Amino acid sequence: MRILACLPLVAALCGAFLTSIYPSPVWAEPTESCDLSFNYHVNYRNNLLELTGDDSQQYRFSAQGVWLDGQRLALNPQQLALAEEYRQAVIKQLPEVIALVDDTMTVVNQALLASLGPLLGQAQQQQLSDILQQTKLKVARQVGRDNDGFHLNATEYAFSDVFDAEFEQQIAELATQSIASFMLQMGMDMLSNNTSDADNSIDKFSTRMTQMGSQIEQAVNDSSEQLERRATGVCHTLRSLEQLEQQLTTAIPALAKMDLVNTAD
Repeated sequence: MRILACLPLVAALCGAFLTSIYPSPVWAEPTESCDLSFNYHVNYRNNLLELTGDDSQQYRFSAQGVWLDGQRLALNPQQLALAEEYRQAVIKQLPEVIALVDDTMTVVNQALLASLGPLLGQAQQQQLSDILQQTKLKVARQVGRDNDGFHLNATEYAFSDVFDAEFEQQIAELATQSIASFMLQMGMDMLSNNTSDADNSIDKFSTRMTQMGSQIEQAVNDSSEQLERRATGVCHTLRSLEQLEQQLTTAIPALAKMDLVNTAD
C-alpha cells in the first residue's frame, strides 16, 4: 500500500536532512552538498558566546574581549575587531542552522500526522502525539533558540539517535494497529454475511490509501526540495565562517586550537 511506502520516505527525510543540515563528526556521513561538522557545544546568552568542547576547554566571546578557560586574553585593537567580527558571524549564522532543523522537524511531524492520524483511533492518535512530542524534546535538548539566545550541542549524541530503532518500531506498530483494525472490521462484515459491505470497505480503503499516499509524498517532496535549497545556502555561509575562524586563530595564537566549524574539500 502506498501509505506504508510513504513511511520510509519520511524516515529518509528525517535522516538525510537532519544529518546533512546539522552534521557532526560522530553524527553524519559526509554528503556531497554539505560536508560540514561542528566540534563544540555553542551557547549564546546575554551577548556572551560560549564554545565548549568534550575536553571542557571553553572559549568565551563578548564585545569587550575573549576568554580562554576563564582567562581574559590580551588583544590589540586589530585582534579584538577580528574576534568581534567572528562573534557576530556565529550569532548570525548558527540560528539559521537551528531554524532549518526546526522546519525539518515540522515537515516530519506533519507527514506522520497526515499519514497515520486519519487511520488511528483516539487512543492511538494520542500515542502518536506522545511519540512526536518525545522526539521534539530530544531535538530541543540539542538545538534551540528563543528571544534571549540559542544553544547548539554538537557533542552529546547523534541526530540519528533521535530517529532510532525504538522510534521506527513505535511508528510501525501504530501503522500495523491501524491496518489490523480495518481487517477486523472487514472480517466482522464477512461473518455477518455483509459481503458487499466488506468489498466496499476494501475498495474504499485501497482508494483512500492511494490518494493519501500520493498527497503526502508530493507534500514531503516539495518541502524537502525547499529545505535542500536552504541547506545549500547555509552550507555556503558556514564555509565562510570557517574561513573567518582560520583568520582569527592565525591572528591570535592563543586560539590556535579552536576549531568550531570544519568543512571537507
